[in-house]
Amino acid sequence: MRIGLDIGSLAHDRVVERAILVTADTDMIPAMKLGRRIAWPTL
Repeated sequence: MRIGLDIGSLAHDRVVERAILVTADTDMIPAMKLGRRIAWPTL
């Protein structure tokens, strides 16, 4: 859960240019969708 919150926060603040997450956990899908929608729309 903490990773998902960090992704959302970093995306919102546009702190990072690119994020790479390697996981088999489907719980991360909503966090990555949020990151793409807010800060990384072309990925």
